[in-house]
Amino acid sequence: MLQLLKKVPLFSGMSDDILHHLTLLAGIKKYFPGEYLCRKGEFGDELFIIKQGTVKISLPASKDNEIILDILKEGDFLGELALIDGDVRSADAIARDETEVIILSRECFRKLLQENHRIKDVLISVLTARLRAANESLMDNFLPLLTKVTKLTAEQERLESELRIAREIQMGILPPPRPHPALSVLDFYAYLKPAREVGGDLFHYFFIDDDHLCFAIGDVSDKGVPAAFFMAMTMTLLKNTAMSGGRIGEIVTRLNDELCQNNPNNMFVTLFTGILNLKTGNLEYVNAGHNPVLYMSTSGYCFLEKISGPVIGAIEGLQYKTFCMHLDNSDVLFLYTDGVTEAMNLEKKLYGKDRLVEIVSENARYVVAHELIQLVCDDIKQFIGSAMQSDDITMMALRWHGMGCIRQ
Repeated sequence: MLQLLKKVPLFSGMSDDILHHLTLLAGIKKYFPGEYLCRKGEFGDELFIIKQGTVKISLPASKDNEIILDILKEGDFLGELALIDGDVRSADAIARDETEVIILSRECFRKLLQENHRIKDVLISVLTARLRAANESLMDNFLPLLTKVTKLTAEQERLESELRIAREIQMGILPPPRPHPALSVLDFYAYLKPAREVGGDLFHYFFIDDDHLCFAIGDVSDKGVPAAFFMAMTMTLLKNTAMSGGRIGEIVTRLNDELCQNNPNNMFVTLFTGILNLKTGNLEYVNAGHNPVLYMSTSGYCFLEKISGPVIGAIEGLQYKTFCMHLDNSDVLFLYTDGVTEAMNLEKKLYGKDRLVEIVSENARYVVAHELIQLVCDDIKQFIGSAMQSDDITMMALRWHGMGCIRQ
């Protein structure tokens, strides 16, 4: 051990008596390949001098990767920084092969510093060399990583730009929030706010003729760009199918068959759609697996719970049942997707149907359609607080005034 200590730059120039005294204070320990001498972040009280073998000094870069700062061999030492400043270890030290080290305690090391001023100069020289080597190693690892990050950033910016364009296209497919020109017989407003750049919710309305308005609200099974494409296809096919005639159940039956035949991603959509006779207030509707519509009249409110059939686009050949009802003067229908009732706050609580019923039923008879939807939006925002919107939010409100169809 004495001859090895003489080869260590840290102890060069020391007398044999001092070195012999060190051998009496030092301990010796063996490490197997892959075994840690010390770990980054641990407090250390020992200086390691490699007697035999090699030690890898590294920093963990990720779960399965590392940055190698240095490879130490016989005569090299490590662990001096933690002994000098009392801080934690700055890197991992791992035996690469069978390694034997001489270990000096903190007390022994500090005593050497006090009695041998030359050690301080050697330490500065060694630490400077290690810092330079570490910087070179970091740059060798950092530059490829920087290149990769730059490419990923550019790709992310390109994708975000494409998603923004896709959202503009999607929102452009939707009809305006209210009919134009306005109808004196109908107070109508629709609203959609995607949770992402593009979403899967939809609303639609169009005139089949001067007296009949078809309207719909739906929720596609997926999110993002694929859902947006399916949403656009659903809207287009609904209008084309409705314009060819038939009761609403027949229209949805044909729509379902069309979507099933052009659905390579096996997506589906929940849908509530109806045809309102603007002169009489007669309404026929279909609910294909969608949230029940909230109906309000002078006598109170209820949900339209009847289901015509399952979701659309999943199973070909289904027959969807038509339901009929009559709207009296000033009756209100409030349609929504599950992004409303399932809006979640930071405590993981849902907005829920009860809260929706309360805000809508208390205000529906006193405000116009767009004001009613704004009240619900404000209440949802207050409920979720700083939580992120987790799903698309879509609503539609319509009130039939029962005065005859007059376009303004």
